[in-house]
Amino acid sequence: MNSISDLLGKTVVDITQVLNDELIFKTNCGRAYKMYHYQDCCECVEIEET
Repeated sequence: MNSISDLLGKTVVDITQVLNDELIFKTNCGRAYKMYHYQDCCECVEIEET
């Protein structure tokens, strides 16, 4: 598992929202990082705004 700190020192050039619970961060060095949330039982998690 990676953490958001993996983006330290990198330049994010694009953020794409996938569905309601996932973001893809693309960096200028060509790497892509996915931020998502594993659903647990009855909860509902959504990204409302980026």
